[in-house]
Amino acid sequence: MNKENYQNQFGYAVAYGETDYYPKRAQANSNYAESIVNNMVVINNKEIKIKPTAAPNYLTFNIKLDNKSRVDLPVVTYAHTYVYVDHKKVPFSKSKRATVQLELAKGKHVVTIGYAPGSLYFVGLFIAGIGWLSLAIFFTLKKYKKYFSKKTTAKARS
Repeated sequence: MNKENYQNQFGYAVAYGETDYYPKRAQANSNYAESIVNNMVVINNKEIKIKPTAAPNYLTFNIKLDNKSRVDLPVVTYAHTYVYVDHKKVPFSKSKRATVQLELAKGKHVVTIGYAPGSLYFVGLFIAGIGWLSLAIFFTLKKYKKYFSKKTTAKARS
């Protein structure tokens, strides 16, 4: 094993195991996983590379179409996935790669695909916040209790 063949020890379609959390449909064919990782957009069964603009929890694609087309974007769908086309929320279907698939009209489109955490995530954050706040209050009171008990003991001795 050396630096030239290190990556060959793993059986991944892509170098770092990004596909571990893909749905089974996306993992079924190593070409699917590789095309998703390489940002290959499938427009009417033809692959083209379109680099998305990334932001926290969403990707934006700028797409220009010469006619009405079926567009399969390289974003794996999960629960709570949402899609906006030209700033309007639209329904989507799941492609054979387990990615977002849309029917788009001729023209230029801005497609934003994102993930919105479920309400249970926010409940968990709230509970964690209450826990941290409780700990902070507990240790603060404990520290001041020791501090004040030392002062009162010192006054009693004088």
